[in-house]
Amino acid sequence: SEAYFERGLVNLQLGNLESAEKDFIKAVGLNPKLNESYVYLAQIKLLKGNDEKALEYLHKASGSEENYKYFFYFGKIYFNNKEYEKAIDYFTKSIEKNPYLVDAYDLRAQALMEIREYEKSVNDFKKAYTLMPEEKRFFVEISNVYFLLAKEEYKKGNTEKSADYIVKGMEINYDIKLDESFKNILIDAGKLLTDKNPEKAIIYFDFALRLVPDESEDYIKSHKEKEEIQSLRKKAVKKLPLKERVVKFISDLYG
Repeated sequence: SEAYFERGLVNLQLGNLESAEKDFIKAVGLNPKLNESYVYLAQIKLLKGNDEKALEYLHKASGSEENYKYFFYFGKIYFNNKEYEKAIDYFTKSIEKNPYLVDAYDLRAQALMEIREYEKSVNDFKKAYTLMPEEKRFFVEISNVYFLLAKEEYKKGNTEKSADYIVKGMEINYDIKLDESFKNILIDAGKLLTDKNPEKAIIYFDFALRLVPDESEDYIKSHKEKEEIQSLRKKAVKKLPLKERVVKFISDLYG
């Protein structure tokens, strides 16, 4: 049954609906408890415009409309069809019936991300992580959303807010490799804040330093970039009140 199921998935991804349908039917014939086959059969029927048959398959997968799985599977079908707003509605209904359904929070977060509802997406990934803390992927997803928010804010001209999101993302995903544009945003934000908020500017410069490519890749370029950012950072440190400047100096010395 597993072999037919896996082949059905491949055929579905390739758009071979007839072959996929035959494979999923064979899979459930061999293993009637393989609920996912019913879900994909329902998806195929929806794609073919046969809503009645799709509902029949969903009932087989979930038991009844009172079961949270019914709404979850329907949401999954719409998600797979890239109908994200409909998917969100069904995931929400499944969560109302089962507030501990991690997969529903996860997929709703992904759907929200697709329609650029980034803050709501972060909230759902956080909820999923709360329910399943051993799943570290949710942390990575949250950081990715913050980087998308950073790009969006920068396009709007909100350099400081963009930099804040980059910092948030990097705090979660410490060793991530980002393209040069993120480093430049942090540097620009640091320059903007050097006079009015030097402490925050220093944070931006510190995170920018982490995004300088490893010296083994291009020693001269990396060394020059680090020197330039360090120079900007020193200017920001000089803008700190004397007491804070001393604390920062000691922290840098022994940090």
